[in-house]
Amino acid sequence: MAPSVDMKQYFNIRLKTCICYSAVVLLLVTPILYHTLSVTYTVSRSASNPDAGYDSKDLTADFNRPSTSADTAHERQYTRKIAKRTLYPLTIDSPYVINSRNVCTNVSNLKFLIIVHTSTDHFQRRRIMRETWANKNIFKTVNLRIVFFFGLTKDKTTQELIENESIVYGDVVQGDFLDTYHNLTHKGVLAYRWTQDFCQQAEMIVKVDDDVFLNVFILLETYYPKFQSNNRSILCHFVRKNKSAIHRNRTKWIVDKHLFSGFAFYPVNHCLGYIVLISRDLIRPMYRASFLTPFFWVDDVYLYGLLPNKVGGVKYGDIRYSLDKKTNKGLECYFKTKKCSYLAVIAWKDNKHLFEQLWYAALSQLSPKMKKEVNPLLLPETP
Repeated sequence: MAPSVDMKQYFNIRLKTCICYSAVVLLLVTPILYHTLSVTYTVSRSASNPDAGYDSKDLTADFNRPSTSADTAHERQYTRKIAKRTLYPLTIDSPYVINSRNVCTNVSNLKFLIIVHTSTDHFQRRRIMRETWANKNIFKTVNLRIVFFFGLTKDKTTQELIENESIVYGDVVQGDFLDTYHNLTHKGVLAYRWTQDFCQQAEMIVKVDDDVFLNVFILLETYYPKFQSNNRSILCHFVRKNKSAIHRNRTKWIVDKHLFSGFAFYPVNHCLGYIVLISRDLIRPMYRASFLTPFFWVDDVYLYGLLPNKVGGVKYGDIRYSLDKKTNKGLECYFKTKKCSYLAVIAWKDNKHLFEQLWYAALSQLSPKMKKEVNPLLLPETP
């Protein structure tokens, strides 16, 4: 028997309903699948071909264009467009929780901006830095400024102390991300962004961790002249591509297998990030490169490898023999020789007095040229 008209209408309605439901589910699921696949694909592809998987013509074309007042708005707008495609550093466009925007305002002859990656509760380290080698009154005519970067803390007392520190010193920048080991890349991108927004006149950018003692006299006398004639330059403890292993086992540096898939070693040149000297013409291009470089949590590889690789034409200089990671060798050099040439020493450990001891040792070893540059009040008394 042929189905009645009512039955035909019933089946037609059910068929149309199923089609509609299927279409809705497809629309909801497709972006999620695309997003997941995009993250996996773009991070692994970016290692071997930095431009693979990106529609980047309108951004990379003006990497080297001088910054203008309209750049910030343009960059925020572009970020909103690309953020839906894959995962990028949060600090490209997230708000500042605390922003010391006037650190470099009206500062002339600003030779060095020192950006310090620090932890929220390292109050003592920051204080000693300000009182010793990062004091803005060290030199008579040369200026330096220091800014401390960190993320959010879950401890209310620590946050209150940070806010008070900001009022007292005016040199801290807090980003809208949790301050953890796996969020150091967010911290680094925040520092690039802040520098290009609020301190473009600094001639050399010096990034250090907060356990590093930096000899600013050697920095001015030996390393600053090298940056006067070099563009797109980075000096650091240099790691050549295909030399640093990608850890897949259970260590604190473990990298998921879908990231850099097929690689046993990082395929980009990069730096160990405890101290990195960067020419100022690289800050804006590297910040803008973060718009196109998917987030990767190993900050040394991302900030000083993937981003410079995206920019292109970056010259690395290896200064590892002027740095000491193991502390003892650096301390022996400063305390047992008349003239130590180490630019930086990882020196905090468990002894807060090491920073101060190294500072006094550095003051006692000033060259005649540096003695003329240093504020006379800091010079050791001569018998």
